[in-house]
Amino acid sequence: MAPNPEEMDTTPISKVKLNEDSEDGDGGENTNASPTPKIEELVNEALFEDDDKGEKEEASVKESTEIEIEIEIETETKTGDEEVPEPEPEAALSETPKEEEEPVIHENEHQCPLQKAEELYNEESLLEAARVLKSITDPNIALEEKHHSILRNAEDGEALFADLKAEAKEDGGAKESASGSSSASWIDHGVSGGKFPTRILHRLEETSSGVQLRVRCETPIEKELLSPLLSVLNESQLYKTWMPRWTAPRFQLRTCEKLKQMGRVSQILHIVMDIPWPMASREFVLSAVAFDDIEANGDIGIKLKSITTADNIDDCVPEKEKKSVEVDLDGGFLFTKCPKDHPTMEKVKKDDSDSDSDADADEDMVLVRFGVMMNPNMKLLPQSMLNFLVKVAMGTVWKMMLGIAVDIKDGKRPDHTKAIDEKEGLYSWVSKRLEVLMSLLSGAMSEGNEI
Repeated sequence: MAPNPEEMDTTPISKVKLNEDSEDGDGGENTNASPTPKIEELVNEALFEDDDKGEKEEASVKESTEIEIEIEIETETKTGDEEVPEPEPEAALSETPKEEEEPVIHENEHQCPLQKAEELYNEESLLEAARVLKSITDPNIALEEKHHSILRNAEDGEALFADLKAEAKEDGGAKESASGSSSASWIDHGVSGGKFPTRILHRLEETSSGVQLRVRCETPIEKELLSPLLSVLNESQLYKTWMPRWTAPRFQLRTCEKLKQMGRVSQILHIVMDIPWPMASREFVLSAVAFDDIEANGDIGIKLKSITTADNIDDCVPEKEKKSVEVDLDGGFLFTKCPKDHPTMEKVKKDDSDSDSDADADEDMVLVRFGVMMNPNMKLLPQSMLNFLVKVAMGTVWKMMLGIAVDIKDGKRPDHTKAIDEKEGLYSWVSKRLEVLMSLLSGAMSEGNEI
């Protein structure tokens, strides 16, 4: 009997139904199957082929659509609302980044060197700041007055280091410089004993304005004493609490006033010294610029230089006292690793009762060098005055300064302790810089190299 059309299932023949038919017969023939199984299989195969073909076409359309969308998004990102032509997009895209990147790189070249130099200068790395400024080759970068000031100060600092690192010898005979000044050989006063073995030298230089006196002091100290010593030099308002005062002959500090603080530790000081009658008091305004060259050469320096009203540093330089005479002064301090063969090291080893610590003493010593050129504005410097300045005054002040540093280290100077506590940020920074210095010096000595 033919099936009734109204009772027939009008849903399309699917694989699911075919699977159900096969499950009913456990893989054998199904007696209840449709009378035309071959026609149904042919229809299903045709339907399946159409489905697969449709899926493939749909996937291909989807893929091409995604590519078009991706290109469109990328084009909008690079060019905004502008319409990018489809042909040869690589050439158009390769030109776009150049137009955007060029001004950025050019701008950085203008800003970075100057900014870096200023940051180094603010961190008291004067010589490194000058090196950055000197490395600028772009003619479009214009240096301002503050940058030229850095370069001038760096030249003074480099001259100081070169002078103090040069070996002072008793070379015999006077020498004449290009400026016409005549300088005698260094006179070495030997190495004094005691807690701080010190080498003192001096020489006289004759110029058209009178005689100039040059003095050098060199002392090795333990590295732990360097931070207290720097605080002695930095706390200028306390100079009068420890500086010696002589009455016969009269030689004493009458005035020490800080006129200006520059940076962390640099200062401008106004100083008046009373000297023996009938000579008038000597006066000078002193610029003290502290800086370090630790990373490059393992050095710390303080440049001292007298200035006048003509230098016009923020109008802070006062007019000279009527009854005093101006003094020209140029010099400074250098703190660096003490060479093992320095003349003072023999005294350090002899004064050390523990012979096993000789090697440690070599590695833990910092050499403090001080050099100064003074023009007292005298046509003739009396021998008695010269002997007093070099053999008495200079040596006494030098060893008292080192003794104050020991007292600070041991907590015996309450005024200095209070000043240091009030400047905790400054001295914390100093300690960190000194740690870097000591680390570099220790590394150099362990490798047998000199910095």
